[in-house]
Amino acid sequence: MLKWEKLSPDPPLSPPPPEPSGYLHIGHAKAALLNDCFPHELYKGTLLFRYDDTNSTKEKQEYQDSITEDMALLGIKPDKASHTSDHFQTLYEYYVRMIKEGDAYADDTDQTTIRDERMTGKASSRRNRTVDENLAIFEGIIAETETQNCIRAKISVDNPNKAMRDPVIYRCNHTPHHRTGTLWKAYPTYDFACPLVDSLEGVTHTLRTKEFTDRNLQYQWFLDSFNLRKVHVLDFARLNLKRAFLSKRKLAKLVIDIELELHLEGDVNKTEKNITWLSTDGQKLIPAKLVSFDYLLTKDKLEENDSWKDFLAEQTEFRSAAFCDANLAGCMTGDIIQLERKGYFRVNTTVRGWQGGCAI
Repeated sequence: MLKWEKLSPDPPLSPPPPEPSGYLHIGHAKAALLNDCFPHELYKGTLLFRYDDTNSTKEKQEYQDSITEDMALLGIKPDKASHTSDHFQTLYEYYVRMIKEGDAYADDTDQTTIRDERMTGKASSRRNRTVDENLAIFEGIIAETETQNCIRAKISVDNPNKAMRDPVIYRCNHTPHHRTGTLWKAYPTYDFACPLVDSLEGVTHTLRTKEFTDRNLQYQWFLDSFNLRKVHVLDFARLNLKRAFLSKRKLAKLVIDIELELHLEGDVNKTEKNITWLSTDGQKLIPAKLVSFDYLLTKDKLEENDSWKDFLAEQTEFRSAAFCDANLAGCMTGDIIQLERKGYFRVNTTVRGWQGGCAI
C-alpha cells in the first residue's frame, strides 16, 4: 500500500461528492466512505470536499444540498470545501494557453461524426485550423456569438486508448449555472477540469472507480501539458447490487415517477405484519415506527436490452408499528441498532424528539 505520510506530512485526498446532478446512492456512499477513511483514519491527511459542477443543464442547488446532508448523515466531515466553478476563470486562461501552444482546436463537426471518427481513428477536418482561427472561435464561444463549435484537445488521432483521441474539453451551454448564473456561456468538461483543479487545490491522491481507468493516461497528459504538480490516482471497483441500479439519471426519473403516480386510495395497513411479544415486567415498552426498504427491481441484473421500467417493484418501502424494550430510550439519533427478527435499523427520531415514541 502506498505510504502517503512519506509523500506529504498533510496529504489531501480528492473530494468524494459527484457532480450535483442527482441524489446520492449507495455506490456514492461507498466512494465517500473510502475517501474519508484514508485521510482521517489511516493517515494524518486532509479531506477535500469538492463539487464538480461543470454541467449547468443537469445540476441544481437542490441536489447539492441533498449531497451535503447525506454526507453529514454518513458521518463524513470534510476539512475543506470547494467547487470546480470557483476555478472557471483560471480554467479559461488554461484554454487560451492550450490553443496558443497548438494543443487544442475548435471543431464544429456534429456529435455523431466526432464519435464515429474517434472510434475509427480518423482525424477531424478541423484539426489543422490555425491558432488565430481557433482563438477567434474560442472568444466567440465565450461571448455567445459562436454556438456550433466545441474545443478539443489535440492529443492523438489513433491512440489505442480511445480516451486519448482528441477528447472534447469545452462546450457551449447557455443554461444558467446554479452558482455563477449567466456569467459563462460554455463550460469545461469534467475530464479536463478534474486533473487541473486537483493539482491546483493541492490534492495529492485521488480515488476513482475503475470505469475511469482508461482515462488515467488522459488525466496525466493534461497535468504534463501545463507542467502542473503530479497527483496520484488510485482505482477501486464499482459497487454492483442485485435488483437495483446505481444511476443518478434513472434514480432521479424514478423519484419523479413515484411523485406523479402516487395511489392515495391505497391502504398500507392491510399489509400483513409479524407480531412478537415483549415482557412488561419491570419496564415500560416504547412504541416505535419501523421503516424498511426492499429491492427496487424484480430482476437481479438488467441485460443490455432490458427496460428498467419493466422490472420496477410495485412496493419498496414498508412501514409498521412495533413496541421496543426500555433500552431504546437511551438511543440517540443516528444510532444503529438490531431488532430481533427484524434486522438492523438506524434511529431517525429519538424518544425525546417524538412524543409518540421513536421512529427508526
